[in-house]
Amino acid sequence: MISVGRGTDSGTPVPTVAIAGGAAVLAAAVSLWHPLAAAAGAVALTGGALLGRHLRRARGRRPSNRLDRPFTGRLTRFPQQYREHVANAVRYVDLKGLRTVGFATPELDDVYVDVSISHQVPHQADPGVVAEAGLSTGTRHSLAQFLDLPAPSTLAVIGRPGSGKTTLLRHTTRVITAADRRRRPVPVLLYLRDHVDRIVGDHATMLPDLVRATLGALAAAEPVGWFGRQLNAGHCVVLLDGLDEISGRERRQRVSDWVERQTAHYPGNDFVITSRPGGFNEAPVAGATVLETRQFTRAQVDRFVRGWYLAVEKLSTGKSDAEVRRRAQEGSDDLLAKLTEAPGLVDFTANPLMLTMIANVHRFRSALPGSRAALYREICEVMLWRRMEAKRLAVELPGDKMEEMLRALAFRMMSDGVREVGRDVVLDLFAPQLRRLPTTLTAQDVLADVSSNGLLVEREEGRFAFAHLTFQEYLAATYIREEREGDLLTDTVDDVWWEETTLLYTATASADAIVAACLRHGSVNALSLAFKCLEQQASLAPELREQLTEMLDARYLDHSTPAQRRVIATILANRHLAEWAYPQRGTRVATTPVPASLYRLFEHDVAGGHPAGAEPVAPGSRRWCEGVPGNRAREFCRWLNALLDVDNAFRLPTGDELAGADGLADVAAWVSAAGPAPAVWTAAGSTHVVTEDDLVDALADDLDAPSLYLLCLLSARADTEALDALVGSRHRQEARVLVVSLLRSLRVAAGFRDPDAPWQRRDRLALAIGVAEGMARGDSAQWPGAVRALRDALSAVYAAAYPAAERVHGLLLTPAPGERMDSTMDSETYLGTAFTLALSDLPPGPGALGAFLAGLRRDSAFDEWSGWRAPPELAHDYAEVLVERLAGRVLDPSDRWSHQATAYLRDLLPALRADHQALTAEEASRARLCCLALSTVARRAHAREEAHQLVHLAGALTLVEYRTNGLLRADETILLAVDWPSP
Repeated sequence: MISVGRGTDSGTPVPTVAIAGGAAVLAAAVSLWHPLAAAAGAVALTGGALLGRHLRRARGRRPSNRLDRPFTGRLTRFPQQYREHVANAVRYVDLKGLRTVGFATPELDDVYVDVSISHQVPHQADPGVVAEAGLSTGTRHSLAQFLDLPAPSTLAVIGRPGSGKTTLLRHTTRVITAADRRRRPVPVLLYLRDHVDRIVGDHATMLPDLVRATLGALAAAEPVGWFGRQLNAGHCVVLLDGLDEISGRERRQRVSDWVERQTAHYPGNDFVITSRPGGFNEAPVAGATVLETRQFTRAQVDRFVRGWYLAVEKLSTGKSDAEVRRRAQEGSDDLLAKLTEAPGLVDFTANPLMLTMIANVHRFRSALPGSRAALYREICEVMLWRRMEAKRLAVELPGDKMEEMLRALAFRMMSDGVREVGRDVVLDLFAPQLRRLPTTLTAQDVLADVSSNGLLVEREEGRFAFAHLTFQEYLAATYIREEREGDLLTDTVDDVWWEETTLLYTATASADAIVAACLRHGSVNALSLAFKCLEQQASLAPELREQLTEMLDARYLDHSTPAQRRVIATILANRHLAEWAYPQRGTRVATTPVPASLYRLFEHDVAGGHPAGAEPVAPGSRRWCEGVPGNRAREFCRWLNALLDVDNAFRLPTGDELAGADGLADVAAWVSAAGPAPAVWTAAGSTHVVTEDDLVDALADDLDAPSLYLLCLLSARADTEALDALVGSRHRQEARVLVVSLLRSLRVAAGFRDPDAPWQRRDRLALAIGVAEGMARGDSAQWPGAVRALRDALSAVYAAAYPAAERVHGLLLTPAPGERMDSTMDSETYLGTAFTLALSDLPPGPGALGAFLAGLRRDSAFDEWSGWRAPPELAHDYAEVLVERLAGRVLDPSDRWSHQATAYLRDLLPALRADHQALTAEEASRARLCCLALSTVARRAHAREEAHQLVHLAGALTLVEYRTNGLLRADETILLAVDWPSP
């Protein structure tokens, strides 16, 4: 039994077949494609072979032959006719507004340059016409890479005004029609603005209904239900242009809902929807993968300009000889050179529409405009009257008057929130203005004229629109300025529909009222508009400019609400991420560090402020954050993710991810590391390094001649006091050892010969040496008097030297001059083990200071140390753990000097905290000597690990000191990375 059901556009299966028997099934199925094959049911295999040869021959003659037969089995030319129809409809560049009289429009294939696309988060897309410098980063993709895959795609392509969205769809249409074999060989290109009334007014409207409405006379040739069958079979690529061109959020949302219904009803097809970012954000299409058009690269600008000039020269002359190519070469070379010399327009060239406008104006006038508003003005003048004047053609209505009429029309359309209007609306608006002019022209005459110029386009019978929304926005802005209606824009600061008009208005008029309204409103859209006004150097009252600037400086954020700070932070974050975080495929790594202005907002939120002494950050500033602690870098990532409420966590990159990256030669960036703390990456491969030589140099600065002089005197004084306790006792041998030690210290002190040094009492020191030498030679019975004389002489010498030796005051257990020393304490108690050992074998003379420092290094674990190679913020935790281990496990409880030195290191811990690390030269010097001396103590106590760690800490403290005093710049910054899910 066979049951065949007729297909419909709504999606009923076409046809439905149910047959018993394998051969019969084959025969019946084949009969759907060729009437002759139905007779071959009994010999299914032979019939199938004949059919296969027939289809292969047909496929060789014409692509997509499988589409040429409706369910009835009759051959039809409609599929081929449809392909030719849509290919011809998009054959030429659709920039009527840039066409000049006498030029044939270049073919799209001759001048098309793929702008490319990348993944994007809708609310992070930059909605401006011109992207910020450096915005196009990472790998570029073609739309074709996302289409005709085994699994169908639903894509939303968003982009700035004039970024090439429509041209991308038109070119894609031509690519599909020219392809031989595709899974989805049927392009369906619809401009949503042409169908919005039907979509909104009739819920039952489906895609085939709209496609059929675009075919004109060809619609009658469509076999019944052909479009429905192609959609049901998943043979189509549906290209829907201009979601943002539908005015009104409610109407736009209803169209978006309609698109979602079509993707659900015809799930096997590719769908592509284009929109400006703001329009898509207000009416997103569920399930769509969001892509963004990319700005032209320099190479693409070059290729486009040269291709455009060559195409126009060929079309204008009707030739393609060497002379035409030479003229095209000269024209394109001249334009590219002038673009290089005109920094105000360089950014615009990355926008395809802007570049096309510039190329046309340049070719006609051999000049370049200086700003976006000036560029639009030039284009309007060229199209409306300058071209005519240059050719000495009569102009019945002055061009400036014609432009005034278009300004009024543009303002009316902006106010009504529409992209197109009926003929009657245009005529009703033109007629009253014409009556005020000395002309016999009618409103219909003017409409015909401006339509022929290409600025106003009749998109369908009786429906008119500006060739591009940008023209409508510019002319409306000019109308508002000329009619002094700027206050009207203060009510629309939160409406993305008016944003570009407002920016064009403030390019040539005061922005005071608008920026003030933005500040009062305080929303993301409003504040973003205010900062854009500021960045385009709009005329602005100093107090408003200062207020915006202050909003980006953390010193003034105490006066703002958390909501205001969050709004500003969101704006700055989105702008930074737009430079590098997309396309949404794989791992993306920033090409520039986090701006200082954004980081300071983070500091304010997290720490209630920012580093003292920081200067205000100008809006739009490209200055990086620097001197960022590693823990803050990680906290910033968490804060940013919470701020943007994103599922994909922005994080610190790894060192491998930064390896080989361009443009990072001067960057020291925090990266994820295996340990608990992040590490710092530089292109040079090393940073935060303190070498053995660095530490030797630092130690050499820690001790000077007065300091070692004082140490020698203190050792001698301690020996003198101990000797006094032994006088008259039976410990004569011990007393003689003390005399030898005392004499050695005095002779080393005497070796510092500086006649101009006020800290040297050479006469008293010579007296002390003489007394000591006498004690070494004479009878011990004379010692009591000698000790008293020695004590008096040394006290005078010590008192003179003490003020000049401030570097070692904190290292000694000695009292100030004049205070009596304890005779029960030896020199090691006062000086510590390390200093005592280093003093024990010093040679007298100028080499004593170097020998003393060499002794410190020799007795410590210095020779086993290979340098500090870690971020300075690790110094705090490193010191904290080490200090506790020393006090609890290593030091002898009776070792007063070592415990005092350890306590000093403990007292320094607050100065080592990552948030505000700072060490003075005096603090670092004392701490460094403490570390080396304690290393000697630990080593003698067989605590080799702690001995090594103490030298390591000395290196860390040296790094902190150098950064505090500016010898090393605190340049650690944040580069972000993000892992997008695999497609």
